[in-house]
Amino acid sequence: MKVKASWLTIWACCQYQFHLHLKYGPMFTSRMLEGKKRHEKLYSDFLKDAVELPEGTDIMKYSLKNTFYTREIFLECDELVGRLDGLFVDNGLFIPIEDKFTRAGNGGPFYHHVLQLWAYCFIIEKKKGEVDYGLIRYIDNVFKVKYDEKARSTVAKAIKQINLFLKGKIAPDDLEVSRDATYCKYCAYNSLCDRKLG
Repeated sequence: MKVKASWLTIWACCQYQFHLHLKYGPMFTSRMLEGKKRHEKLYSDFLKDAVELPEGTDIMKYSLKNTFYTREIFLECDELVGRLDGLFVDNGLFIPIEDKFTRAGNGGPFYHHVLQLWAYCFIIEKKKGEVDYGLIRYIDNVFKVKYDEKARSTVAKAIKQINLFLKGKIAPDDLEVSRDATYCKYCAYNSLCDRKLG
C-alpha cells in the first residue's frame, strides 16, 4: 500500500491521531473545511488563466501562460502518493509549493508542514529529477525549505514507521501522542481520543 503524503503530516503531529484517522475515517474541523474551500477557490481561479498543455508534457496538464506553474497536481512514486498544491519548474528544477491557510509558527514553518512538503519533494525527485527546495506559503509568510539528504532520510523513516503500523507491527498503544495540549484541543478526533492532553 502506498503511503499518502498527507499521512506524514498527521504522523508528525500525533501518531495516535493517525490510528484514529484509520479507525474512524477522515474527520474535519471547521478550520480544515475552510482551508479546503480556499484550495478549491485557488484552483478555480488558476484554471481561469491556465492553458492546457499538449499531451505528454511532463507531469503538468495545465499551466499559466508563459510559465511552467500548475496547481493541484497528483503525484506518486513506489512509496508515496499525494496531491500537491502547486508546482513551479524553473530551468528544469522542480519547486513544489504547499499552501497553508493559517499563520506561520513563531520560529518558522511548522514541522508537520515541512515533512509533508518533503514528501512531495521525495516523489518528484524519484519520478522526475532534481529538487533542491520547496516553498510553504502561509497567510502571513512564505518559507523556502531546503530538501537534502537529511530530509530524504526523514521521509523514508516516516514511510517505514507508517508501513510497520499498517502491517500491525506497531500497536496503537505504542504510538506517540502529541505533547501539545492546544493541538489536542483542536484535533478533529478530540472527542474520540482516550489519550488526549488537557
